[in-house]
Amino acid sequence: GDIHGAKKTTVDTRADYQDIPKLEIPLGQVASKSLLEDGDVVFVDASEDDEGTSKHVVVVNKEKKPFISGLHTIVAKSKTDELAHEYRRYCFQTAAVRQQFLFYAVGTKVSGISKTNIAKLALRVPSLPEQTAIAAVLTDMDAELAALEQRREKVRALKQGMMQELLIGRTRLVSPETAATTVPFPKPVAVQTETRTPAHSWAFNEAVVISVLAAEFGKPDFPLGRMRYTKFAYLLHRHVEHRAEGYLKKAAGPYNPATRYAGPEKIAQENGYIKRHMRDQYDGYIAAGKIAEARNYFMNWYGQAALDWLQQFRFWKKEELERLATVDMAMEELRRKNRDVTLGEVKNLIATAPEWFPKLDRAAFSDELIAAAMTQCAQLFPGHVQAPPTP
Repeated sequence: GDIHGAKKTTVDTRADYQDIPKLEIPLGQVASKSLLEDGDVVFVDASEDDEGTSKHVVVVNKEKKPFISGLHTIVAKSKTDELAHEYRRYCFQTAAVRQQFLFYAVGTKVSGISKTNIAKLALRVPSLPEQTAIAAVLTDMDAELAALEQRREKVRALKQGMMQELLIGRTRLVSPETAATTVPFPKPVAVQTETRTPAHSWAFNEAVVISVLAAEFGKPDFPLGRMRYTKFAYLLHRHVEHRAEGYLKKAAGPYNPATRYAGPEKIAQENGYIKRHMRDQYDGYIAAGKIAEARNYFMNWYGQAALDWLQQFRFWKKEELERLATVDMAMEELRRKNRDVTLGEVKNLIATAPEWFPKLDRAAFSDELIAAAMTQCAQLFPGHVQAPPTP
C-alpha cells in the first residue's frame, strides 16, 4: 500500500524516517536476508490496475538501519555491480520495462507478478559512467520539480495567511474614493478562561477525550488513528487548560505514550466507548455502543464550545497537525525558559531534540512554514503559557 501510494520511487531510511512504520520486535527474530540494504529494489506483487503492476521503490539505506518490506512485496537484491544505485531509481520506469511487466502479469481483476517473472525482465543499460551521468541529470530534474512544488506550498501558505488577515479584518482593502468613510473592524479581544482541573483520574479523563475525538473525527471508512487523535488531544488541552501535560518530543511531534500504555485506550475500549477498526490501509478507532456516556462526561468537563473549536482542524493533513503541535510545544518551552520566541530559537530547539532534528530536512518544516505556524499558534493560544511541570 505504501508503494502504490508513493509519488516517488525511492524510500530513504533517514529522510523518510518519520513516515516509515516502526515494529518493536527483537532484531534477532528477523532473518538477515530479509533486511533491506542500500540499492535493493522492492516491487509490489499485485495491483488492481495495469498502471500499478510495475510499481516499486529503491531503498536508500546508507546508514544500514534495520529495515524490512511488508506483505505482497518482492525484493530484488544485487548479485553484481553492473547497475549503479542511482540509476536504479529510474531504469524500471521506462515504457519498455512496463510493457514487460504487463506481458508477464497474470489475473483479471487483480494483476499479479511473480519473482520468477521479474527475473525474466530484460534491461538495456549503458556503461557505469554513463549510468551515473544519466542518473545525475534526472536527479537534478527531480530536485527542480521538488523546488517548484515547495514554492507552490509556500504560496499556498501565504494565501492562507492572507485569507486569515482579510477575513478577520486585520487587513482592509479599500478604494481611494471610499477610504475616508471606511469603518475599521474592531480589534479582537483576548478572552481568558479558567484552567479546569478534573476531579476524576487522568486516565479516565483521557479515555473520554479519545472516545469523543474518535466519534467526532473517525468514521468506518476512515477510523481515527493514534497520530491524529494525539494531536487533536494536545490542541484541546492547550485550548481549554492552557497546558498539555505528559507530552514528549517524539518523531511525529508531541506524543504522550501514557495514553496508549497507561490505561486510557484500554479504558475507552473496555467501557464500550470506542472500538478498534481497520479498513484497507487505515487503522484506528471509531465510536462504539456506549459513546453517549463518554460524550456526556466530555460535555460536563469541556463543553460543546471546545469541540466546536477543534472542528477547524478536521481536514488538516497529518504533517500540518504535526508541524503546528511541534512548533507550539517548542514555543511554550522557550517561554518557560524565558528565552526569546523567534524563528531561529524554535529551529534551534527542534534541531537539538534527538527525534525532532530530522524534521528540518523536510519541506513541511521550511522556514516559511515554521514561521506561519508560529503566527497560527500566537492566534490560537494568545497569552497561554504552560505552567512548569510538577517535580
